[in-house]
This record gives sequence, C-alpha cells and structure tokens, in this order.
Amino acid sequence: MENSFETNFIPQVIEKTPFADTPAQNVFTEWCRINDSIIPQFISREEWQQRGVQGILKKNDQGKQTLFLPEDLHLWEMMDVIEIVDHDTLARNPEKR
Repeated sequence: MENSFETNFIPQVIEKTPFADTPAQNVFTEWCRINDSIIPQFISREEWQQRGVQGILKKNDQGKQTLFLPEDLHLWEMMDVIEIVDHDTLARNPEKR
C-alpha cells in the first residue's frame, strides 16, 4: 500500500491573504496587544513596498513598535516578516535566544 501526498492544494493555500478582511486584522491586532509590544498597522501594498524591508518595523513614541503589513499579505510572505521581527526581538533581548 503506497501513501501519496497530494500537492494540488498548495498553490491555493500559499496565495491566501489571511489579513485581507477587517475581522482577521482585528484579531491579530488584539493578539499582538496581549502578547507583544508590537502594534500592527495594515497599509496598502504600494505603501508597504515603498517602505522596504527596513521600514516594516518602526519604534513609536510609546516604546512599542509598529509593524507595517500590507492588507493583502500572502502566507508565503509571512516568513520574511517573522524573520524581521525575530531579528529585532533577539537584538533587543539576547536572553530570548
């Protein structure tokens, strides 16, 4: 008996945009408020691309950081965002390594 792994679902999954609707944005924002010092701000893709990698995470006046995300962020783009946040977190808090 041979087990096969179906891959036909992968293209549809990686193109999903989990933060495209307001309820998902609100849930993520609330989760960040409770669990982290990051405040997500959802912006247009054009504005996000203009900010570039260096402008994704920015410290604000309250000592928290604003995480700029495009409203149409794809699942496959999440890894880059996670790496930027992790790098920043580990740079500020080496004990979390």
